[in-house]
Amino acid sequence: MWEVIGIIAAACCTGGLIPQIIRGIRTKSLNDVSPWLLGLLLLGTTLWFLYGLHLGDKIIMGANVMSFLMAAIILYLRVKYQTVRERQIKSIKRVIKRPGDLNQQVTNRDLR
Repeated sequence: MWEVIGIIAAACCTGGLIPQIIRGIRTKSLNDVSPWLLGLLLLGTTLWFLYGLHLGDKIIMGANVMSFLMAAIILYLRVKYQTVRERQIKSIKRVIKRPGDLNQQVTNRDLR
């Protein structure tokens, strides 16, 4: 009975991260997910895994390995999409600068 409860609890906690991964992939943004949350989650799942290893409890170990992997995926996607977004912003700023330069050239020609 308690093993079943443990499996259901592990599935709920681990599965709870799946919607965040899907949303992040769809929106290409995870800026609203705190890096502190992810860091603490990674630390916590590591400690829970070690505790499960000490007890010899495969449910605790398995659930926390899966949670660790999902939190690591979220952190990876957050960094990846943030880097892509920063590159896009830099490229937009370059494009915005160019029309001003062209307008300045036209204005200088008009003044001659």
